[in-house]
Amino acid sequence: MESTEAISKVKTGKIIGARYYEGDTALDKKGHGIHTASTAAGRVVENANLFGIANGTAQGGVPLARIATYKVCGFRCDEKDVMAAFDDAIADNVDVISISIGSQYTVNISDDVIAIGSFHAMQKGILTIQAAGNIEFPILKTTVSIAPWLFTVAASGIDRKIINKLVLGNTPTLLIEAKIANASGLILRKYKTVFNDVAIDAILPMAILHDSEFEFVESYLKSNKFPSARILKSEAVHSPTPGPIVASFSARGPNAIIPEIFKHLFLILLDFLTYPVQNINSNLELSMACPHVTGAVAYVKSKHLDWSTTAIKSSIMTTAWTMNMEYNVDAELGYGAGLIDPVKAAYPGLVYETSIHEYINMFCSVGSEGDKLRKMLGVETKCPEGIKTSPKDLNYPAMTAPIQINSSFNIQFSRVVTNVGDKRWTG
Repeated sequence: MESTEAISKVKTGKIIGARYYEGDTALDKKGHGIHTASTAAGRVVENANLFGIANGTAQGGVPLARIATYKVCGFRCDEKDVMAAFDDAIADNVDVISISIGSQYTVNISDDVIAIGSFHAMQKGILTIQAAGNIEFPILKTTVSIAPWLFTVAASGIDRKIINKLVLGNTPTLLIEAKIANASGLILRKYKTVFNDVAIDAILPMAILHDSEFEFVESYLKSNKFPSARILKSEAVHSPTPGPIVASFSARGPNAIIPEIFKHLFLILLDFLTYPVQNINSNLELSMACPHVTGAVAYVKSKHLDWSTTAIKSSIMTTAWTMNMEYNVDAELGYGAGLIDPVKAAYPGLVYETSIHEYINMFCSVGSEGDKLRKMLGVETKCPEGIKTSPKDLNYPAMTAPIQINSSFNIQFSRVVTNVGDKRWTG
């Protein structure tokens, strides 16, 4: 057993700051902040499991990193608190900001406090990673994180499922689609609004059935004078559909406000049962994907302390895996840059870097919204006269332009890349 002094040192070494703006304490009462923070930078925990299921070693993306927390949500999330937290994080000289919150719907950049706060952070060399947003139905143009300087994170699943078996008397075994069923207790009907790839927790053990399965149970109850049922222990199985697949609850691209800025969605392999250390309810969904990418960003930054925020973002984006379009029918519009590979991202060879000046030129190409942004962000330089600019000209690691269906077009893209690999390469 660790001494009180040793425990104190561990706590002090990991959590180096805690501020709060809502409520009366910086403590996390719901587990959202604890889960995201531990995913990004939690220490190694061996024998992590959920009641013996999915046993393994859990750790954050960068276990040796330290954490400063800024609690902006309680019963609600106030915009002024979010902005105050950004100001404090910038003043505290943090390296990376991870924020698993966002507006309910896509809004203009000028109306998005996270976009504004993250721009100021970017000016100070701090990269902000934000969740793309949870959605009710898997449709395109739903990401709420649209500013090009933000890291936008979607979620993807793997080919592992946690199932349990329901046995009714001596009848054949039923396999439950429920990912978490903690033994016998409750048998519930699964409604169509409940996603197949979302784990469900309950205070009591339960099993969740599709309509046809539930009707079978009802029929059994009616036809047996002394019905009996057993819910067997959950077990891990391979799903017939191979991963990775964009999660059904995950927001998708492209950018609904500025279509020329193809909103990259950095995907991570997300299996809720792999990270049960804090006993977190699974309904946090996409929030848990965001800190995975935060850990990857911190890892790449630790290898290249002199890299700009856009170089780091570019390195992760251009080294991501293209996903199988047979199971991801929305292709790049759904999965964006693809599945991240932090190890490859540390050595990308070439990167796309975007300067503040280039963002200002982009503002000049989006009309009144751009005028508002230049004033809000304190970059009221004059736009170039006589030069027509377009958001597609931003030095960005994607090339996108809207076109009319069945129309001919001739579109040119200009990009500048920086060699961060073998200096002998001159191509």
